[in-house]
Amino acid sequence: MRTALKDAIKIAAVIVAVLFFTHSPVIAKFTAALNPAASSAASVQSNAASMNAHPYMQVQNNRPVAWSSCAPISYVVNFTGAPRYAKHDLDLAIAKLEAASGYRLVYSGTTNEIPNSSWTTNQQLGRPGYAPVIIAFATPSQTNLLQDGSSQMGAGDPAYVPASTGSVYVSGTIVINANQQFSEGFSPGSPLGTLFMHELGHVLGLDHSPNPASFMYPYLGVTTQSITALDAAHLRALHAEGCPVAPAAGW
Repeated sequence: MRTALKDAIKIAAVIVAVLFFTHSPVIAKFTAALNPAASSAASVQSNAASMNAHPYMQVQNNRPVAWSSCAPISYVVNFTGAPRYAKHDLDLAIAKLEAASGYRLVYSGTTNEIPNSSWTTNQQLGRPGYAPVIIAFATPSQTNLLQDGSSQMGAGDPAYVPASTGSVYVSGTIVINANQQFSEGFSPGSPLGTLFMHELGHVLGLDHSPNPASFMYPYLGVTTQSITALDAAHLRALHAEGCPVAPAAGW
């Protein structure tokens, strides 16, 4: 799949340091970083202070920006450079998020694309509709969405457009750092399954969590991280935003 530049919505690259996370005012971007070797209560508190006061990536008029719950979320994957178990872990991560949120994510095939900060929500000419979410393995030299070099494990972004009421997410990007060494599954360490869940959580609309047990905690592998009861409540709240109507994608 290929997309073309358009003057509409662009996904902005955000520089993310190991202990400090910044926010994009239009399209939000966060990353999961390696857990510091000597994590402490002080470092967790310092990171928590950098998060939004609310659990969502974007809030407008005191309501979270969300995907339409009346249509499935389409995604494609570039598995180049991925470990052999990547698709299995991705499928499990998606199944967990679907069960917790009510959203339905639909696999639409593979791609050779690697997104960058010029990625847009619009399809290439001749393909109607908004671009599907793209999930790609890449190195920092291949995309400017991985700007923290060796310490950045991944980056996830949702992309929104104005809708009938407020705004609605219509696309997104996930980049996994192909230079990193991952473990399979969801156990402590550097689990690819948990990283997939984390970045997909951002694409669905969740911000970081200060809870080390949450899959949305910004450091991977601190402990076994999963969808907590509070995470699930936030995901269901996003789904409950209903079916805002986005304008037709076009040129």
